[in-house]
Amino acid sequence: MSIGTAAGAVGISAAVAFGGVWQVQTTAVQNAQLMRLAIELAADREPVPIPLDLGRPGQFGYAYDRFTRAHVIARAAALAGKPHDPLKPPKHLLALQLLIVGIPLTCGDRTIRATDVDVFMKAAPVSKWLPVKGSALRKLLPGVSLPADAIGVLFDRTSLADGEMVRVTYAENVCSGGTKRMDLPVSASGPRILERPMIEMPAGQSPLTGPVDVTFAGVLDLDGRLRYASSPEATTPFGAAALDAARKMRFEPARINGTPTPWTAGVIVTFGPG
Repeated sequence: MSIGTAAGAVGISAAVAFGGVWQVQTTAVQNAQLMRLAIELAADREPVPIPLDLGRPGQFGYAYDRFTRAHVIARAAALAGKPHDPLKPPKHLLALQLLIVGIPLTCGDRTIRATDVDVFMKAAPVSKWLPVKGSALRKLLPGVSLPADAIGVLFDRTSLADGEMVRVTYAENVCSGGTKRMDLPVSASGPRILERPMIEMPAGQSPLTGPVDVTFAGVLDLDGRLRYASSPEATTPFGAAALDAARKMRFEPARINGTPTPWTAGVIVTFGPG
């Protein structure tokens, strides 16, 4: 099924694939775009960390992936009157690692402090560093208000992924009374398209006789907008028109545990005759 009824217009068929950025869109380019987005958002938007538990956000703690930590650091710099240049992000932002913060758990009249955090990928533990707290933790998350007994654990990766599990260990048995651990599964979902704008056929362009796939790179931001969009097909009149249309598309953003997160793996859109 394709949409679009105006003469000379081309609609977007129902098939929209996510992922498949062409080879020249390197990991370095994707990371640079993520840091650019973090710095741009930091001018007027507070960072939102990923809750460890989708059902009870914030009860057990939060995850700060590379993007969110960059957003935190850039926000602190902006509030201090020393904003970063989004086109020249500090190199240390590109090296940030996943940081998970475990916070004290309230069980009735008891408050139980967290002592450790682990991440498991298919039952295999992810490499990590020893927990930190106090001033050492505040240094990793400048400007973030944290409980006094919060701990932070750095992991040898940049983000959480669907199907992983976060385990928070506490000093005493948790509210259920049978264990000192809480195992919290990670749920992640990719973006989906919400609005499919029409594009006008460029002057002299022959009408489409069938579907045409166009690949777009860039970042789908936290509001579902495609930023910094580019396409290898943009060198043709039709490709340039398709790229202009892509910038107007609206998406449901990718999410981790319900929290919007940037998407850098690209979008493939199938255009069909209107």
